[in-house]
Amino acid sequence: MAATPKRTPIWLDCDTGHDDAYALLLAAHHPSAHLLGVSTTHGNAPVHHTTRNTRAVLHAIARPDTLLIRGADRPLSRAPLFAPDYHGESGLDGVALLPNLPRQDDENEHPSQLEPLEVRIDGIAQVLFAQAPRSTWLVATGPLTNVAHLLQRHPQLAGHLAGISVMGGVVGGGFTDAPLGNLLDQAVTGVSWFGNWTPVAEFNILVDPEAANAVFANQNVGKVMAGLDLTHLCRAVVDVREMILRREARSVAGEQGVKLREMMHQVMVFFAASYATHSGIADGPPLHDPLAVMAALEPGMFEDGNGERWNVGVVIEREGYDKSKDPTNRTGQTVLTPTNSDDNSATRVPRGVDLDAFWSRVDECLSKAERELLVRGTNLWTT
Repeated sequence: MAATPKRTPIWLDCDTGHDDAYALLLAAHHPSAHLLGVSTTHGNAPVHHTTRNTRAVLHAIARPDTLLIRGADRPLSRAPLFAPDYHGESGLDGVALLPNLPRQDDENEHPSQLEPLEVRIDGIAQVLFAQAPRSTWLVATGPLTNVAHLLQRHPQLAGHLAGISVMGGVVGGGFTDAPLGNLLDQAVTGVSWFGNWTPVAEFNILVDPEAANAVFANQNVGKVMAGLDLTHLCRAVVDVREMILRREARSVAGEQGVKLREMMHQVMVFFAASYATHSGIADGPPLHDPLAVMAALEPGMFEDGNGERWNVGVVIEREGYDKSKDPTNRTGQTVLTPTNSDDNSATRVPRGVDLDAFWSRVDECLSKAERELLVRGTNLWTT
């Protein structure tokens, strides 16, 4: 009898918007992943929205019983900043097939989620410490507030983890050939952009730069930075969006599987329209967040400059957020300094990904979720 493949324990910290839905899918159904639980944070939308979105997506992908902990509702020392232009007010606008949860399944209504943040952070740490040393990946696809709280309250956790994989940051300067920046704002201001929220800053890092700086500066754990230079290579073009529907196989998985694929297609369609309208990237939206999951699980899918490693610093020049997008304000910029490839606390910053393998894995995970919905007899969508 063949041995059961070893699976990697994963904890996913997210601010569930459109691309986070695909990060949840991969974390839940990748054949090499064991999803320990999920925590939510402010970011794409307020945390009560991102928490509700997360539970709804977990129901949709046949993982309704996944441990879910509501995390921070604000950055370490700043006011919250949200992204309604890209994700809508709810964080998952435009997804009509998102399941409506009964009140008892809404974490926002559960007394445990109303405990002090420190108690909830300690709950995450307890799960992580219960795993074998150096076995578990902490994957963060939103602002790094919860991760910073974890490492501050439990300093020994850094050495216990296998690594921290972050969707965030941007290098620019030709690090890859991905189309970067907000093309519309760039045209208006005449300033060269490589960030997606300011000329130099990526949203997740900008929202809580103090937290990001603390995480990247930690000397006791290796990191991966899946930044815009990578994620903008992975755009959900029309052919990809059609693959998500897989019309030729619609009768195989049953009505619930069909609805799941239609829901995930709606996620892509809204996100594509948002990017075309607000950034000028018209061929398809970058699917940022699942790349951070994949980088932890399948590092061989990525090209990292023959093992190059970096120290990542985060620029912090001003308090608050500059809504005028002043190009002289570098707060939130990620600055890379090369370091030794054998530095176990350094950061791997992939420059490329095997897109065919990536999208094939996404399709495989969708098919697995379809089958599990069928086995469960789940009826999330009335017919």
